[in-house]
Amino acid sequence: MKNDNMPTEPNERVLNRELQKVKNQIFLIDSCSLLQELVNYATHAFLRCASSPNYQKDIDLPILLLYLHTIEMTDGIEVLISQSCATPAIPLVRSSFEAFLSIEFLVEDECNYKKRSLAWLNDYVHNRLSLYQSLNPSSEKGKEFLEIKRKDKIASDILLPSIDVVEIAEKNLVNFLKSDEMREVEEAFRISKKSKKSRPSWFSLFNGPSTMQKLAQHVKYGIEYEILYRQWSQISHAHDISRFIGKTIEGESAIFGLRNQQFLPEVFTFSSIFLLNSTRLLLKKFRPSEDIKTWYSREIRSKYMELIKNLEFRVRDLR
Repeated sequence: MKNDNMPTEPNERVLNRELQKVKNQIFLIDSCSLLQELVNYATHAFLRCASSPNYQKDIDLPILLLYLHTIEMTDGIEVLISQSCATPAIPLVRSSFEAFLSIEFLVEDECNYKKRSLAWLNDYVHNRLSLYQSLNPSSEKGKEFLEIKRKDKIASDILLPSIDVVEIAEKNLVNFLKSDEMREVEEAFRISKKSKKSRPSWFSLFNGPSTMQKLAQHVKYGIEYEILYRQWSQISHAHDISRFIGKTIEGESAIFGLRNQQFLPEVFTFSSIFLLNSTRLLLKKFRPSEDIKTWYSREIRSKYMELIKNLEFRVRDLR
């Protein structure tokens, strides 16, 4: 169908938007409907958890933000799937997986929950401080940043915040790290950084896993990391060509067109799992009396199992 607002039509051997949506119409409709239901339910669960009488300022902020991040990624995945754009959704699935691993690690041990939450906050603050130091032209890091900016092909003329704004923000973060609440975590961060001569991951503090791979293994999602996360990372880092290469019926080499259905089931399945399990973990922590089984059985289970029954790989029920 010609679009008068687009003077150039795509080469349909590479990109045929409407054909891919028609080919995958039933799956797109059903999977998007389920993802929307999961996201919608999660928005209510988020607010119920955030308003829970058990909520603790700062300490519970990381897990709620990680959950909100997962909701946002899943919402974006649903939009992309609706247009048969599965491959561009993979970085969002990868990001959801990282958030899910973090949530699992935070709630794994109630005795260490506070330390781990504050370690996550500590890591965030140090990331922001590193940015502010780059934006401060009076620092060595700031001078290096200005030289990099001067040579940049696109952003050399970008406007930077005033030095006053940067210094106030930097001071506020430094004071936060010096607070009584953060003292133990900040000390652990400094000791770890000094011994490793590099910035430690937040989950590695207090004898935690040293890498993302070991974190996945620690919370018992090591296979997802090895088989899926590595492939997702290759796509996210523009280092995968396998999804473009195929063969014709005659056995000749061919290039897959864009928006093909190759990753649709995988993206739908795992984005669903990560959000639903995150919802379950959040409710268990903040609202343990709530049971999502009734809602899950009524709205999700049978539709989900019907969608995945013909997949080449098998996953366990979402429960």
